[in-house]
Parts: sequence; structure tokens; C-alpha cells
Amino acid sequence: MKKSPAVILADAVEILRRNGHFKGGYYDPSTDEPALSEQPVCAIGAILIAAEGWPTPEMPGVFGETTYEAIKVLARSVYSTVVDEDPIERIADWNDDADRTPGEVMQAMTRAAEEWAA
Repeated sequence: MKKSPAVILADAVEILRRNGHFKGGYYDPSTDEPALSEQPVCAIGAILIAAEGWPTPEMPGVFGETTYEAIKVLARSVYSTVVDEDPIERIADWNDDADRTPGEVMQAMTRAAEEWAA
């Protein structure tokens, strides 16, 4: 059954809470976790695990339809210095901001999920 963006984002919040937050890539390759799905992840990495079970796209830059929908929903609710329309670049820029906290990422995901579901 296909998950909605709201469900994917809510699940991504729990993944961030469990795994931890990462900046600068989909996941932290320096950790000793037994599986990629258990490593600290960025916002998009958490969405990927929630939607597809793995923190990186199957092919670089290629996302499943439901994953990409959840990414677009989150991108609309975050502020980024990226001026183009690419939701992945917007989220990456926002996620990787030096001052971005894990709580802010989880809060934005929760807010985006609630707005989508309303």
C-alpha cells in the first residue's frame, strides 16, 4: 500500500529521533552502526528510510514517486537560500545550515505533515 506524504514525514520524524540527525550527506558514513537504516541521517535520508527502507536513492538523483511527493511537501514548508525550484536542493541547503538543530528538522516535518493532511 502506498504511503501518503503525511505518513512518510511522520515516520521520518521517528527515524530522526531514533537514529540522530546528520548534515552534509544522506547519512553518516563514519558511524559503526550495523545497518545504513540505523545511522544518523539528514532530512532526506530520513524520508528515504521512511518511504523506501534505505537512506539513499536507488540511483543517484532518482526518487520513488511517494518519496518525491513527501520531499516536495517538506520543501514547501522550509526556508532556504536556494532560489531555484528543486525541492531536494532546498531541503539539503536548509538541513545543512550550521545552526539547524535536529528539533527544528523534526518540527518542520511534523508541521509539513499536518499541513498536507489538513
